[in-house]
Amino acid sequence: RPDVRHLDWSWAEACGVGGEELVALEELAAEADVVVAADCIYNPSSFPRLAATLAALLRRREQRCLMANARRGVEDAFLALLRERGLGVRVCSCVRAGTEVHGPLLRAGEEVVIYEVRPGGASEPPGAELSRG
Repeated sequence: RPDVRHLDWSWAEACGVGGEELVALEELAAEADVVVAADCIYNPSSFPRLAATLAALLRRREQRCLMANARRGVEDAFLALLRERGLGVRVCSCVRAGTEVHGPLLRAGEEVVIYEVRPGGASEPPGAELSRG
């Protein structure tokens, strides 16, 4: 049976984590098989915290994070931080929204990219997802 938990990724700072937050993050890392993230790659000032949190969570070879995000032109900087932390990144899908509005965060014609993030392993080169569509 799936166990769903809210992850406050402000727990991990680029300089590390500590105290109760560290214990909670280590417990999640030991238990989590899949981390699902949606629309969280938009504010470059938060990228180090999010990358640090994912690096702390994704330690076992079989763990994965699936991230879906509308393309905003800032993704390569975030993906580079993931790679610097030893995480592999692969584009699973890239789709363009139709002519209708799909909610308040996705406008007609915008692209949504779904990434698979995993511990270690090779990544697609930066910008590779731009050739998909």
